[in-house]
Amino acid sequence: GHSAGATQITYCQFQHPGTFSRAVLIDPIIGPRGLTSSPSAMGNAARRRRSEFSSKSDALANYTSKPPMNAWVPECVGAYVNFGFEDTVEGTVVLKCAPDIEGAFYDRGGAPDLFERLAEVSFEKIAHVTATDSNVKAMIELQRPALASAEYIEIEGASHFIPQERPKEVADILRATFA
Repeated sequence: GHSAGATQITYCQFQHPGTFSRAVLIDPIIGPRGLTSSPSAMGNAARRRRSEFSSKSDALANYTSKPPMNAWVPECVGAYVNFGFEDTVEGTVVLKCAPDIEGAFYDRGGAPDLFERLAEVSFEKIAHVTATDSNVKAMIELQRPALASAEYIEIEGASHFIPQERPKEVADILRATFA
């Protein structure tokens, strides 16, 4: 799982131990109380995201011209646009998840209740992944003592969007963890 997905896998394992024997947690958003604020910077950024374009090709050109998606591999940006937009009756395309809704999800980040009990979560085998340029790397460092049995992996030169920027490296980590 990546980001909130990694957080949900961890919550599930905490609430239902043994659900997973192995996990790859990529930049899970799990931190102590007070670490995140609401509204969050990521929530505000999501709310500012342009949600409507004249076409999917215009959306693709927009997203590939600026951070963070300009660092994603082309297949990931293409999938985001192809599956993240829907056609309108006016002939334009619009994001399936409205920016204000996405922003609200980011505002809930941090999972402080889980952070306080993170040491109680265990997996048979776990990879704990972050990147040198991740905006949540400090949070990952705070998680490390509680996930002491995890293989810690830091990917050089990637941001929080590790799977979208380095899918081959992530696939290698998945193969090694689940082999």
